[in-house]
Amino acid sequence: CDIPAGMELTFNYNLDCLGNGRTECHCGAENCSGFLGVRPKTACATANEEKAKNAKLKQKKRKIKTEQKQMHEDNCFQCGDGGELVMCDKKDCPKAYHLLCLNLTQPPFGKWECPWHQCAICGNPAASFCEFCPHSYCKDHEKGALVSSALDGRLCCSEHNPKA
Repeated sequence: CDIPAGMELTFNYNLDCLGNGRTECHCGAENCSGFLGVRPKTACATANEEKAKNAKLKQKKRKIKTEQKQMHEDNCFQCGDGGELVMCDKKDCPKAYHLLCLNLTQPPFGKWECPWHQCAICGNPAASFCEFCPHSYCKDHEKGALVSSALDGRLCCSEHNPKA
């Protein structure tokens, strides 16, 4: 009885099994499970195993965050003194404040944006900022609220414009 090429020949070995131990198979077939008496691997299982091996061998390219530690001011933007400060979490905002200057008793929970980013009149997002204090204004309220400082030309509210 000849067996055609590509056909699989199986035997019932009637192997005794002690516990959960398995006997290794050294047949070398591509789809061999590696153990006697255990069904051969399917093509899908073989492909998944191959992917897992390649993933382990391949160096994972990790995105390196170029995020630098955000630098915050050492003094409160409201009063100008140092001490224990609350930092603004808005991207690229270095402002820091004392809890008392914010009329808070506890630090804000989660991501917190300082008052410099909201209009002092209506609370909408600010478009113009006093560069000396947290006063800022939306487009509707900015007209006439800020002027160029007589000292150095930076925008400021009426409280911070030194008389020339």
